[in-house]
Amino acid sequence: MSSKYNSQTQSQVQSQTQMQTLSPQQLLEVQLLQLNVAGLENRIQAELLDNEALEISDGAEDRYDDTPASEDGSDSDSPDGWGDITEHDDHTADYLSPDDIPDYSYDPSAPKSVSAQAAEIPISDSISFYDTIREQLGEHDLTPRQRVIAEYIIGSLNDDGLLDKTLSAISTEMAVQSVADADESEIEEVLGIIQQFDPPGIGARDLRECLLIQLRRKSPSAIRDLAVRIVNDSLDDVRNKRPDRCARRLGADLDDVSAAFDLIMHLNPRPGNTLGETEGRGSSAIIPDFFVQSYDGAVQTTLLTGGIPRLRVSPSFTQTLDAQIRGKDSDVRNAAQFIRRQIDGAQGFINAIQQRERTLTRIIRAIARRQEEYFATGDESRLRPMILKDIADDTGFDISTVSRAVSGKYADTEFGLVSLKSLFTDGVASADGSLVSVREIHRILREAVSSEKSSDPLTDGQLADILAAQGYVVARRTVAKYREQLGIPVSRLRRK
Repeated sequence: MSSKYNSQTQSQVQSQTQMQTLSPQQLLEVQLLQLNVAGLENRIQAELLDNEALEISDGAEDRYDDTPASEDGSDSDSPDGWGDITEHDDHTADYLSPDDIPDYSYDPSAPKSVSAQAAEIPISDSISFYDTIREQLGEHDLTPRQRVIAEYIIGSLNDDGLLDKTLSAISTEMAVQSVADADESEIEEVLGIIQQFDPPGIGARDLRECLLIQLRRKSPSAIRDLAVRIVNDSLDDVRNKRPDRCARRLGADLDDVSAAFDLIMHLNPRPGNTLGETEGRGSSAIIPDFFVQSYDGAVQTTLLTGGIPRLRVSPSFTQTLDAQIRGKDSDVRNAAQFIRRQIDGAQGFINAIQQRERTLTRIIRAIARRQEEYFATGDESRLRPMILKDIADDTGFDISTVSRAVSGKYADTEFGLVSLKSLFTDGVASADGSLVSVREIHRILREAVSSEKSSDPLTDGQLADILAAQGYVVARRTVAKYREQLGIPVSRLRRK
């Protein structure tokens, strides 16, 4: 046999690549940011049980940081608002004296009139929809890396419980924020685990996948299998209630197709609505995260604290650490390392809560500035078009940071509770060239449909004419999109 078949060649190639590593502190800050006030209360209680170096202050000390964000939303951090998020001093000298350990108070300064009203808001033992989903993570054997990815995916779900971001976008966002360097296949694997959660359909990327997830949990039967075929191949026939056409297309019995249609129609296209924004434990009240009030022509905002306690690093831990560091016994020094880790963890947690306050304060102020007329009047027609990028540009934060900050959070206003997410809408040009919020278009469409004759419902073209008469030129196809957003069927399905 020729020698060329027996020879083996080995070589070493050295290459340099850039990898974004996970910063535990940054991950903690992202996790706390996406929690609402009730979720943060639960998280603090869990941290207090887990880390003895963290304790509730007796209230006699000053704030951890008595330099609040300025009225224009800026502060002393870096332009992106996160400062040295991945760099925290780790010197034991910082913790050798109780006087060196600052306390943290989560009560932002505000005019008395605002604080007094905010204090009257009842506190409920509710948990958000997102917290309910996160609780199910503990039922699955996930690696720490998978848990990080899962947390990010859950935070990216919309109010319907669906994932309207592509896996590529999630991968990019996680890399940009240094949360994790995960490829699409890794994210899809974790997404598959989340899609096993309750209610069925959570984490689906579109309506078809949402229905298929629910069907696959049904008991096996010929009708269920036919329903799966219909969802895969003839979903438009289901939307338009055409079982006869579907039966011809699939070559199936009409009675079987009708039974499959009935099964599909009883599925939930919006699984997140099963839980709602909050799922109460003893109460279903929504706990607002912000208080927004119009005062002397200016909009004032307050970050609400609810039952969130003042936190500090335990002075007794720092005193013990000081004594052990000065000791000469090796065992004592080893114990000092454990105490130091506890102290660093407690300080990092306090820093993360402080960062959450600064971020949320800047974001709610930016929103209030853009929606000043709306918050002053409560009139939805005064709601200005606003997208996440607008607030990201105003604050210097990343779009995904703004998204997490507003997701699942509410503002208490003089005209009721307002979901922050509902304030973000696209704009539609009016006849005079000004932009109005899509919410105003939605209002007009709802009123028009509610007052139509059931025997002669309005078509999309007629709805477009109604909008045009009020100064809003909207194409018929766009009207159809808005109608679908409102969950209003086509005119022939509304006829009675």
